[in-house]
Amino acid sequence: MPDDGSERLIKRAQALHAGCTPLLVEQMQLAPADVHQLRLSVKGLVALWQVLKPFLTEGQADAASLDIGGAAKLLSGARDQYVQIKTLDKQIRKAGEEELSALHLARELLIAQHSVPLEEALMTAEIVSRFAQDRERWRSLELACGRRELIRDGYGRLYRKARKRFRKAARSGSAVDWHSLRRWTKYLAALALPVAVDDSSAEAAAKRYADLAGKLGDLHDLHVLAASLKSLPDHDESSIHQAIAVVEQRADLLQSKCHRTSKRLFRARPKLKEAESIL
Repeated sequence: MPDDGSERLIKRAQALHAGCTPLLVEQMQLAPADVHQLRLSVKGLVALWQVLKPFLTEGQADAASLDIGGAAKLLSGARDQYVQIKTLDKQIRKAGEEELSALHLARELLIAQHSVPLEEALMTAEIVSRFAQDRERWRSLELACGRRELIRDGYGRLYRKARKRFRKAARSGSAVDWHSLRRWTKYLAALALPVAVDDSSAEAAAKRYADLAGKLGDLHDLHVLAASLKSLPDHDESSIHQAIAVVEQRADLLQSKCHRTSKRLFRARPKLKEAESIL
């Protein structure tokens, strides 16, 4: 039987699956909020598999992560369309008068190139199957690892991965590297927040990861939006060029904030005692 640490993670996985069950109906139309919930749950499940990787047979965690992660990818088209428009709407609300016409035109062109309505997303048999397979994996999982081992080797591995990716992103400034940091920070947040014990220092640490993950998510959305605007047939027109410049400028400002926050969070390896308060 798993001990307290691993049992807590298994129960968390089962709770994530339970929350998704009402949406796992083939051909059910999904609202943007439904798509967001499913994708968020998938990220939580992947995070749990990744924290357990040191204690599973070779390839087991990665195979499970890849399989359930595929469910999120199947929903990414509808989600990406929705988020691009919402991200652009946010920039419009922040815009000065001289930027508004360019951003409004960019919005119209983005919507025009979408082949399906923004709210259209259907639950498919493959998504249902991937969730069912993952649920069965958790049900049949046999795991025996001590709580301190789980924190040191499992949770610590996620932190080390994020720390390494921050250093790479800080050196390169590449959108791809910042997105990679976002992924591992989201794993830390997805793991830490739901399973944090009732302790103020643990809650504060978990919140810091979640806040950074949110900023990195906003940064990723701006990078994706800029790339989408550049792919528009009329992207060389002055108005669209201006809209791209606005989005890229705001991405640069947010990236600087992410750098400062990441530097504080990943400046050193976490102490075991501090990490133990998370699980």
